Amino acid sequence: MVGVDDSPRSERALRWAASEAASSGRRLRLIHAFEWPVVYPSMVNAVPVMEPVDMEKAAQALLDRLADQARAWAPGVSVETEAVAGAATQVLCRASEQASLLVVGSHGRGAVARVLLGSVSTALTARAACPVVVVRTSDSGAEQRDRVVVGVDGSAPSLAALGFAAEYAARHGFSLAAVRCWDPVREGNEEPRQQLTDAVASQRSLYPELQVTELVLEGRPADVLVEQSAGAQLLVVGTRGHGTVSGLLLGSVSQGALHHAYCPVAVVHPTPPS
Repeated sequence: MVGVDDSPRSERALRWAASEAASSGRRLRLIHAFEWPVVYPSMVNAVPVMEPVDMEKAAQALLDRLADQARAWAPGVSVETEAVAGAATQVLCRASEQASLLVVGSHGRGAVARVLLGSVSTALTARAACPVVVVRTSDSGAEQRDRVVVGVDGSAPSLAALGFAAEYAARHGFSLAAVRCWDPVREGNEEPRQQLTDAVASQRSLYPELQVTELVLEGRPADVLVEQSAGAQLLVVGTRGHGTVSGLLLGSVSQGALHHAYCPVAVVHPTPPS
């Protein structure tokens, strides 16, 4: 599923989602959320307001145009569209309950990235019921993008992220860089390399042809992962979950990656126990 509007960032997200749908053999669903205009008495006869029927037609026309683009980028992929009245965050969160992956666009990165990421993208990564990919504009200058980077610390969220990253890398023929960030002052005599090796072992078994590099690097996890994202196809991070306090649960590492990474970022929630 991909949330779309008429912006360039939406087009980048759509292209990414179309390619992923083609690779995974899944259907591609385009959703456009729109809100009815609020008209106050003082506005009557002063400002022309689009009628509801016209707004619905405009929304569907946008979806039809974007669906044609998606079919051109990914021939053979089944494309569905839906225009839904409502706030984008609520609409996409509800729809994510029926999706295997939600893809949205981002404004970019840099000094004002925290403002430019957008409240919708930030909220969705915390609250959606499925993994979320935020497609960013690449500006790292790297010509070759043949690896996937994932942060691993042994926690349930990071193991879910590792599984997502390994499957994605194996399916696309990319290598996988599993990164364990280590602070010797805070973590003392822990053996981060063995922890990383143990975590990666199951993915090596599942995908024996996958080329995996294990990296133990000192530094703040958010900073290390952002640095490693330069030249990557995808950066994958875990987060603690979703729910009524999800805004507090996204975590500083996930937030840092979303705001400053050089490539698309996937945020993966741990699978809840059945």
